[in-house]
Amino acid sequence: MINTTTLLHAFLLFFYLFSFSACATDSDTQRQPSGFYEERVMIPKYNPNDPTHVLITPNNGKWNRYVLNDPNNKHFYVKPGKYSNRYINLTRSGTKTSRRTMSLYNGNNLHPAALPDSQVANVWFHFVGASYWTIDRMANLDRNVNPSMRFMNGATHNIINRWHLRNFKVGAIIGVNCHYNTVQNSYINGATASALRTIDAIGLDIYTKVKGSVIGTKFINNDIRNATDGIQLTNNQRKLGKTDANFEGTIIDNNRIWRDSDSYTDRDGNPDPQGKYLYGENAIDLKAGSDNPKNPMIITNNIMWGYTFDLMAMYPAVPLVTHTYVNNVKMNDNIIAESLTGAVIMSSYNWEFERNLFYNISIEDPDDKKRTALYVSIGKRLSIKDNTFVNTTTKRQNSGWSLYIHEQAQEDTFSNNVFVNVPKAGGRTSGHTFSNNWFYNTKESLPGSGKNYMSATNVEMGDYTFAYERFTGKPKRKTLEKAVTTTKSPHYGKAGSASQSSYSAASVATPPKVTVLENAEDGRTNGWDVYDNKPSGATVSNFYDAQKRSNVIELDGSRTANGYRFDFKKVNSKLKANMINAITWSMKFNEAFSIYVGVQTTRGFRYLQYSASDKSRGKRGAYIHHGLGKKAQNGTWKTFTRDLQADLRRFEPGNKVTLVKTFLVRGSGKIDDIAVLKKAGSVSQTSYSAASVAT
Repeated sequence: MINTTTLLHAFLLFFYLFSFSACATDSDTQRQPSGFYEERVMIPKYNPNDPTHVLITPNNGKWNRYVLNDPNNKHFYVKPGKYSNRYINLTRSGTKTSRRTMSLYNGNNLHPAALPDSQVANVWFHFVGASYWTIDRMANLDRNVNPSMRFMNGATHNIINRWHLRNFKVGAIIGVNCHYNTVQNSYINGATASALRTIDAIGLDIYTKVKGSVIGTKFINNDIRNATDGIQLTNNQRKLGKTDANFEGTIIDNNRIWRDSDSYTDRDGNPDPQGKYLYGENAIDLKAGSDNPKNPMIITNNIMWGYTFDLMAMYPAVPLVTHTYVNNVKMNDNIIAESLTGAVIMSSYNWEFERNLFYNISIEDPDDKKRTALYVSIGKRLSIKDNTFVNTTTKRQNSGWSLYIHEQAQEDTFSNNVFVNVPKAGGRTSGHTFSNNWFYNTKESLPGSGKNYMSATNVEMGDYTFAYERFTGKPKRKTLEKAVTTTKSPHYGKAGSASQSSYSAASVATPPKVTVLENAEDGRTNGWDVYDNKPSGATVSNFYDAQKRSNVIELDGSRTANGYRFDFKKVNSKLKANMINAITWSMKFNEAFSIYVGVQTTRGFRYLQYSASDKSRGKRGAYIHHGLGKKAQNGTWKTFTRDLQADLRRFEPGNKVTLVKTFLVRGSGKIDDIAVLKKAGSVSQTSYSAASVAT
């Protein structure tokens, strides 16, 4: 729960909600923090005097397998351009402590999906036994190839970061014995029409043809648009009750997977933005799971929507489906929205299926089959808990269920689930455990000790807003209206935990006056400049950060030798001294830094200095130093709020801040959410992490 008893926490919650004051946002839910599974990416700054650094241009002849696999070369910097029409096999490996890298070299640090085609490196390569590579900001655009990227022959521990794939057949195939590979922060944008029609357009395919394992794959914080299957785990030799594939440790976290009007068709398969049909199957298709209950498959924080009627299979496309023997899975905190069906869990054992949201599932099935938001069949020992089902509708009396339990399901647990405006929930209820399920305007309910309301007028649900197309430089926002639990909901704190800590701004105590100066959401760097560019090459960039789930400012230079300035007056010329008592900002640094807040005082100009120190050094000339603690540079996002008057007077009693003018940074890292506030009382806690908002 969020503690709003103190002014500080009230401010924090308001600060996270200010952009969407009438609705809850991603940051408000009690989910596993996004970015938790993300791999750290370190690309050395290009040094033309380092013999291991190789600059590649479209015309210098260095884009070839001999250069890329030369043991004397280690770091590759690729200038914009379209490279060879044939793929290159990477066969040379780095090591755990000395990775090989490849990165776009174009003078900025933007995601390739936010760049014009002329500014990206359009390349095609496969990993053939190559391990310990980090690939950052590469693109594969309009090549119509299959696959766009392949991992084979035991390629392991590779990281693909900020990839842009457009007009693909199969995006990435990760083959047998290729363990611990990661694809993260990437935009897989639109399959070719021919690939969609042959059901061949897969964003990510983890694959074993006969027997084998693929362990520890991570698919983190990606956007997948208009694919037949967004993510597919395939075992071609699957048989009922038996599996020859082991995909233990697979983590699929914080992805957006959707179909939109560009992929819709009419009944004859002709493109039609208003059509109710598509060539497509699933957002996530699981044909095998984990053989190891101590190392389950984890599917969390994903959002899937836009799945209509599949023309090839002649039934509604299912956002999430399992086939036979998909065992040991934790599928928690996901959203399936605005589709004709929701999820089918079939022949699967030992699952957590908790805190998921099904929203606006409009069941329309001409075959009058038992299409559902959630269909549980054959398997055993599933924990179906704390899920929320909102607005499931049907055009046929007998076909639509929010939850259907098949007669062959066994020993499952159904507890703390919430059903709002759905046709019915049930099926075979014997042999299962039920408790504390809540129903609003639901015709058939489950056994248990929850409440059953004839009407949904008092359910008091709130809105939920999330971002997608997050890497394009112009992220879109989508709102699910009346989708999540609020403090006013009768079941608040008792059921529906997928969203029980989401709030509307109205439920929060009155916050202090906040003036936001920089949140980076405009995709620009207005107000920023490099005031100390010696050594040269320091940059200020704006790009999407997975862990923050928002755009941020990145400062990149030669550690504390370079300095960066954010001028308050340039972004808010009406800023006045009486508007400011304190300043707040978020930051992520994994190296030394100093923050300087330049203030005019009654005794002259001062710099309030903050660094990652456990001790405060006090006043030295015009500089007044305060330590933020050594953990301030441990590579995680932290939010700091400083009472400027208190920080000044601690070491200079009697002095007073009359104007706050500038925000200076020395060191390379990320900055976000700079705001000033006029508070009603003193700030009682001057340093905390954003994680302290929720307990």
